[in-house]
Amino acid sequence: MEKPAGVPTVPDMVISMPMVDPVTHGWMYEVDVYAKSGPSAIVKTVSHGNAGTPGQDAPVAGQVMTHNFEATVPYGGYAAFGGACLRDGVIDVAAGLDPSGFNASGFCAEGASWSGTAGGAAFRLVDDLTTGLVPGTSQHTGDFLEFTSSTWDGQITAMITSGAGDRTLTACPTGTTTGCDYTITKTASRLQIDLTDRGMQTMAEMRAAAEDTVLLGTAQARVKPSVTELTTMSSYDLDAGAFPIVLHLPNTVLLFPDGASITSGTPSTSPIVTTRYSTLRLHKVSVEGGNLAGAVFTLYRTLADAQAGTNPLMVSEPTNQLGLTQFPGLQVTDFQNNAGDDDSYWVVETTTPAGYVGLVGPFEVKLTSDGITVSADESGGYPVVNSPEGYTPPGPETTPQPGTVLPPLPNRPGLLPATGVALALSTVIITAMLTLGGGAGMAGIFARFRRRSED
Repeated sequence: MEKPAGVPTVPDMVISMPMVDPVTHGWMYEVDVYAKSGPSAIVKTVSHGNAGTPGQDAPVAGQVMTHNFEATVPYGGYAAFGGACLRDGVIDVAAGLDPSGFNASGFCAEGASWSGTAGGAAFRLVDDLTTGLVPGTSQHTGDFLEFTSSTWDGQITAMITSGAGDRTLTACPTGTTTGCDYTITKTASRLQIDLTDRGMQTMAEMRAAAEDTVLLGTAQARVKPSVTELTTMSSYDLDAGAFPIVLHLPNTVLLFPDGASITSGTPSTSPIVTTRYSTLRLHKVSVEGGNLAGAVFTLYRTLADAQAGTNPLMVSEPTNQLGLTQFPGLQVTDFQNNAGDDDSYWVVETTTPAGYVGLVGPFEVKLTSDGITVSADESGGYPVVNSPEGYTPPGPETTPQPGTVLPPLPNRPGLLPATGVALALSTVIITAMLTLGGGAGMAGIFARFRRRSED
């Protein structure tokens, strides 16, 4: 028999026939098999490393990230969410209906109406930032992130999507549950989204038509602009040379796919996503040796911003007597969007120590998940070299030049790796050999080259 539309596909199975009747203990030659949907699942991702994308980049305090949700829609009509089918104010009773008045497909019979939220039906998402404990501390993620404040309110969107089409859902105005699809209950650290009867009806009907129906949602969260913990807890003690602090901000989202899960307190939980913050450290030194105090740097998210001097993220304190300064509370560059990455920040020297030549243009810096500034020297800071005014290198072998930043990061644009130099040189040699020796003399040339190499 052909599978009816909307009935979920299940993995292949083997059933032996005949089977023993569990009641009469006789042989059963007719067996009914019903496909049963698995538990509804919820997945959460986070967009917080997409440089230059509003609402999807949160490298420092005050910036906004986006939490993304994807929830599977349970199969089984309105009955999947709970509630009952009513006829003249009482539960519908007729042949083929279950005790709540639903037919075999989970919908109401013609002439009956669904009592959804009023009858205990529900489909709820909860994102609670207070449940994520920051490892190694007594703080929780809600101490660092917020969904709303007295001066800012994060945007929320929701839609249902499937192979049969998409439907954008409408948020309910405060105090309203009719003519809209979901309500929002929000505090600084907790977000709750509840679908209304209209929203659940739309989901049930789309799920009956397509197996791949899911609910997609987004919610903006902001790194608190006034949070001192983010910068204080991730800062170095520059004078003491302390080890870096790395803050892991964990978060999950809960899905209550029906009224029963709310009553029993048994939601589905998404995998944990994290955002990581630490401190980028700089070390200002002289080409002649020694530390330089008084240098100030400005941090940028992209090279274009650094070159144009637009959208600065942070301005450093002047370097101390050890030549050190830092950018605390900064998102790491090797783990963003809850996955490994290879990103960068860009720094411009905005104040140069008196008597020294300032740097020319921005330079690239990276910060890893272990709190280490990439290419740092023994001080733990990325060395930034200045030359005195009128400085003349003592010889051609001297590497530092006025305005030089050392050492360069691996794979910095514009640098030709050693393998590339060797390849270019070998190409020139082979071209010359072909030109001078010709095809007929190549064997002799290579033989002489091999003998000289062996010698």
